[in-house]
Formats: sequence, C-alpha cells, structure tokens
Amino acid sequence: MARRGNHGRPRGTARGARAPRPPAHPARRPATARAHAKTEGRLSLNARGFGFVITDDAGPDVFVPAQRIGLALHGDRVVVEVAHGPKGLEGEIVEVLERALHHLGGQLRIVAEGAWIEPNDERLPMSVRVEGALPAGARSGQGVLARVTGYPDAAG
Repeated sequence: MARRGNHGRPRGTARGARAPRPPAHPARRPATARAHAKTEGRLSLNARGFGFVITDDAGPDVFVPAQRIGLALHGDRVVVEVAHGPKGLEGEIVEVLERALHHLGGQLRIVAEGAWIEPNDERLPMSVRVEGALPAGARSGQGVLARVTGYPDAAG
C-alpha cells in the first residue's frame, strides 16, 4: 500500500500531477494511424446523406460519412476502404462495381435550360437531367417514371 502524505496523495506526487495515461485503445486511435482494408458490399444511403455498406461477409456494417460517398448511389455494389473510427468501422467508397438504379420516379421540371426529374426517393439528393425529346403533352410538375441511361462520373 502506498504511503500517503497529509493531503491524501501518494508521497512524492506533486499537487495537480496525474498518473501517466495508459496507451489508447486501438479503436480510439486516429484512423490514419492504421492500415486500411478494402471490402465489398451494398451501399444503403440515409436521406441525411450518410450511408452504410452492408458487407458481403458476415462482418459488421461500415459507416460512410456523406463527404466520403463519392459518386455512389443508394443500392450500388461498392468497394469501401475501411478503418476503425471512434464508434466502429468507418469507410470511404473507392469504387462502384455495379449500379442499382435503372429506373427513376419523380416530378418533371421543365425550364428554359432543359428538363429535370426531382426524385421521389429522398436518398437521391440530386435532380436528374432528362436527355432527348420529351413526350407530347409533358408538363412541369407531372409525375414521371424514367429509364436511367447514364450515371455521374468524375468529369461531371
């Protein structure tokens, strides 16, 4: 048992001094300090922009912050680079393997610059440009179902 002085501190310990901290738990170390693994899975987006990759293996889901989604869309099969974050696995989408969105429902918007579809699905946060001629009688505000013929890429 350590001998204590008059103030309840072990002898030789200065007032206000603290014992050295044990090393941080691996899950609490910065993600950049560890090697990153890659895994594949299906992306499930939230309407607020973040998502989870449901991995193909039996492992835990991987949280992906909105700024690390890249060009992936809800339902896409992706490759995610995984690291341990403060609350579990965190990742960044590094590749889209297979697109899930083949048809899109929403509201048609016709403006001088062209036509756009505002998706009904809140997990698709962007308007989609309509290419080609519109059917006769199409009007702004009309509900539509469209076939997707192209996807966003790094060039825009």
